[in-house]
Amino acid sequence: GDFRPEAFEPWLKEDFGEEGPTYLYMVDSDGYHDPHFFYRIHELMELYPEWGTICLYNANFHSPKHNRREIHVIDYDTALRGMSAGISMFFRLQSFRDKPNKVQVPDGRGWDGFYSREIAGRKVVTSLISYVEHFGKWGFHNKGNFDRDRALHPTAYLTGIRGATVKQIEEVHKATLKKA
Repeated sequence: GDFRPEAFEPWLKEDFGEEGPTYLYMVDSDGYHDPHFFYRIHELMELYPEWGTICLYNANFHSPKHNRREIHVIDYDTALRGMSAGISMFFRLQSFRDKPNKVQVPDGRGWDGFYSREIAGRKVVTSLISYVEHFGKWGFHNKGNFDRDRALHPTAYLTGIRGATVKQIEEVHKATLKKA
């Protein structure tokens, strides 16, 4: 349950030198990004220069519950939230340097973004248009189907690839089960 940013230091130094990179984008391996996701990150960086963490994933699982509304909508496509979905967390590495202590994840689930606010010290700028789709059918959030943690308001690109991607994952999974 502890998030330890120092775990990244050896490979960051190897790839980027002693100073390291300016940013770190953490994603899940079962996410699929719209090819234009970086443009949205850049847009949010420009529009909200005081951002702490940026999240490009919007889903029911990570949205206000029980018919509550977003309480911190900052523009038509963007909201401030107290947490980030673990599948999409874009940080300034300076956030880690400013708070070098490890951060305890409150519920022990590990790769969820409950700690993103603790690291960055500010709320999460969240795109209400999802630039990431989550295909973790057998994971914690999806519990056996692809719709439970499905992206809300995905880009046209993600909407277009979803059906074929789900079909391909199902076929590979069935083939893997037959081999076992």
